Amino acid sequence: MLKQTLKIGALIGLSLVLGLPAQAAPNKPTLVQYYIRTQSDTLMNNLRLDFIKKARSLHIKVHTYDALNDDQEQLKQFEHEFSNNIPVMLDVANPEHDKKFFEKTHKALTPMIFLDHEPHTLDLNKTKVTWYIGAHKDEAGKLQGEMIKNYLKRHAQDFDHNNNGTLDVVFITGPKKLPECQSRQELVEKALNESGVKYNIAETLECDWSFEQAYMKLEQVLQKQKIDNFEMVVCQNDDMALGAINALQEHAGDEETEHFFPAVYGIDGTPDAMDAMAEGTLNGTVKLDTRLICDLALSIIRGNDSYEHLSKIAGFKVDNHYIYLPYHPLEFER
Repeated sequence: MLKQTLKIGALIGLSLVLGLPAQAAPNKPTLVQYYIRTQSDTLMNNLRLDFIKKARSLHIKVHTYDALNDDQEQLKQFEHEFSNNIPVMLDVANPEHDKKFFEKTHKALTPMIFLDHEPHTLDLNKTKVTWYIGAHKDEAGKLQGEMIKNYLKRHAQDFDHNNNGTLDVVFITGPKKLPECQSRQELVEKALNESGVKYNIAETLECDWSFEQAYMKLEQVLQKQKIDNFEMVVCQNDDMALGAINALQEHAGDEETEHFFPAVYGIDGTPDAMDAMAEGTLNGTVKLDTRLICDLALSIIRGNDSYEHLSKIAGFKVDNHYIYLPYHPLEFER
């Protein structure tokens, strides 16, 4: 027994000298690598900040690697910094590269947690260390569509502001190649069809989740036509919704349009979106609980990853490595 103890002690000592991880290291991390597509994405940066705050309370440092919306830069960062014994939080800049990150996990001793975009081409259940925590790609579009149907029921008599017999809609989207972007637009259009209201897609503006792009592209549209040429603006995140609102506000004072303001919808439930709803410029959004994502991720990172334990944290059943969190609809009735 004494010889066995001495052997174990010697191995642990050798691992420390050589810089190798001791066996207990994966369950007691002191550092997490956090790869983010861009800190200008409000939802994902708020999630990162929440994670850092909670990690610090557990004496865990977080190193952030911001790709500045450059997928090649993110690959370089990951290749240079990835270590088999350091947990990873991963907001992938280009989902086409999911497999390249996943390939690293066959040597990993600690978790790699995918965020925001579900890696559709991978099976995360094949490894012990890969997880996805976020929403199902269809959830936000369904709830946004339901809110829009409710709005049209309330405004059945007055939604057609320009009296052309249709609901004229502008869609402001993320990258169209992403499955969640395709799903969100399809599900909103499905809801519009179910509403029985005749509608026309006046514009579809691809704005890469960006406040600035949404503002500039909608501003260009408004330079050519009046604000009341469309009655609704449907955005696939709150940053783009707020950019659209800024553009609309610059044209809402025209006396010819009687200070008309289209209905605007977003997704994410960011603090700035909550302020816009309170002001009455944003009609609705759907909120994702970023704090719950942090709690689940830190539990997995610290080795408390049994489905039973994760289910208690989540408040719903967790039985595989895809943890789908619900969105919550938030509406401002006007």
